[in-house]
Amino acid sequence: MTAVAAGAPAMPAEGAVAARLSGVVAALLIIAYQGWFLPFFLPLVDAGSGVMRALVYALYASALAGSLWAWLSLPALRRRTWPLVAACVLMLAPLAFHPIDPVSRAYLVTLCLGFALMVLSLASTPQAAARLGAAVTALASALCLIDILFESGFTNTAGRAAGLAINPNDAATALVLGAVATYRSVPARYRASFLVLVAAGLVATQSRSGILAMALTGLTMLAIALVERRRAPPAARTGRAALGPALATLVVAGILLAAAFALNPTFREAVRGTVTGPPPGVIVDLPPPGMADPPPLSVPLPAGKPGATAPGARPDSSGPAAPPTGGVAPGQADAPPSLQPPEPGDDAVTVLTRRLVTEGQYSSLSARRLFLERALLVYAATPPLGVGLEEAQRLAPHNSFVMFGLAFGHVGWLVPLVLLALILVSGGWRGVPLATATLLLMLMSHNLLLMPGLFLPIALGIAGLIGEGRGPESAGARRAMAAGTAGAVVLFVAGCIATALPTAPTAVVDIRPQYIRERGMGYQTTLVPPAFPGLMRIGGDPGAYALRGGEAPLERVERPPIAPGQFTVRDASLFFLPADGSNPIWNGVAYRLGVPLVVGPLFLPLVVLVLAWGAIVALALGRPRRGDRVAAG
Repeated sequence: MTAVAAGAPAMPAEGAVAARLSGVVAALLIIAYQGWFLPFFLPLVDAGSGVMRALVYALYASALAGSLWAWLSLPALRRRTWPLVAACVLMLAPLAFHPIDPVSRAYLVTLCLGFALMVLSLASTPQAAARLGAAVTALASALCLIDILFESGFTNTAGRAAGLAINPNDAATALVLGAVATYRSVPARYRASFLVLVAAGLVATQSRSGILAMALTGLTMLAIALVERRRAPPAARTGRAALGPALATLVVAGILLAAAFALNPTFREAVRGTVTGPPPGVIVDLPPPGMADPPPLSVPLPAGKPGATAPGARPDSSGPAAPPTGGVAPGQADAPPSLQPPEPGDDAVTVLTRRLVTEGQYSSLSARRLFLERALLVYAATPPLGVGLEEAQRLAPHNSFVMFGLAFGHVGWLVPLVLLALILVSGGWRGVPLATATLLLMLMSHNLLLMPGLFLPIALGIAGLIGEGRGPESAGARRAMAAGTAGAVVLFVAGCIATALPTAPTAVVDIRPQYIRERGMGYQTTLVPPAFPGLMRIGGDPGAYALRGGEAPLERVERPPIAPGQFTVRDASLFFLPADGSNPIWNGVAYRLGVPLVVGPLFLPLVVLVLAWGAIVALALGRPRRGDRVAAG
């Protein structure tokens, strides 16, 4: 007697091995990137941990080698995936015209991992992979609802939840794409409750672009659901059976959001700002990290504005680079000369850049319009083959079409179009919701194809569309996927424990001169959370603070006033005065502060929730499904 899927033909031994290995690697990719487990620990990788680097490279190698082996060893898979291969070649071809810079490498890695996930999912069991993706999306939404309960949580933006994505806009984008890509894999009875949970997570992120994209995409999902309901036999309609779980989810999510509104003052302010807008006359006079004194773009300006260089914006916190291990938050000092109001001779691009650090900093809608307007001005003067991805991302156009047009010239506009075409070719009318969500988010973001956490949900959705209704699931591949889920959870929890129990509980933060302001007889800057918000936070022994200016240490004092060569830390702010009395904003000396850390309040809830989620999902994936086992032979 042998356990095989009902109605399934006998699979060759090499095919069964490929399916099982593909299931393990696919589960690792889905959880590591769509769940933001791996990006959450990138600061540890960048800090030089040999074990973490080895794990990251092993994941890359196993994904690429496993997908190539499965594609070569399974003829049926090759016949089904030729559109994927063609799309991958077309989307990567423009890289041949420019040097491979860091942003190009992020694009290359993202596409390779995404297309590898498509192949691995189809080689194992795309239905189970889609269900795992839905479970990961549900976990991310739950983490956002927990995050927003705490004033000091995972997020890098006060009052807006982000979960393990750290950036609220990235978290919202991933929630929308994850929900739209996998909602068809959720059992009909729980589909409405799944979407309610995602909607609550979006409310916690306070991302207007994500909420708008989900609302508009929801209309297409509703239309398709109504058509399918009319075609389905009465016995297959869920009806009121789905109402109970959806109402229960709505009540629980509502209670959590109400509790966050009552307990978290920053969330209250964010909600009021979203509903009513910023108070009149509020202008922030310094830009966020990455926008002050940006390097010039090596592209000409539009005709009629000779003799000037267009300053662009460096990648923002939602770009593919790892988040910094520390730093300082924007102060409220007088802006340095490069951020002063426009001069009469400034070109149009420079004027827009300066406006971004005034009106663009208190209105996200104004900022997006200014970013896009500036990028289109530069696009008009770009060479036929573009300026490359690194130069294009410095402009932060918040639009993938403009981004790739800047990077690769006129042919660059085809890159996002090829992706949309692949979705529609793979699923036909079933792919309309995913194509709609992808189109809307690409119109509002330039990072979808630069970050695996954002592109892999799309890849998983494409694989699900290709594999839907194409035969029974492989029970062995599902068990392998359950094993990969358990392994990913164990690695993540081990990483959390290793981070929360450091041998030297301090972090070193670089003090950026653009965020230092004069304060009385000294200088002040505001500290930001360390690289692992939610796990670690600034605190502990005040005597552990240590400030160095270059190679010379400064003396710590308990409280102001401070003398030359001294510093103190009070109310999350650093006050100091160089020993020679010079201005630290302009003296060119690198100042670094050693900060004591303590375990944050979200450490235990995070570990418990992830462990419980991993156990439930692994058991659900490994449990035999109806029709899995029949007598054979």
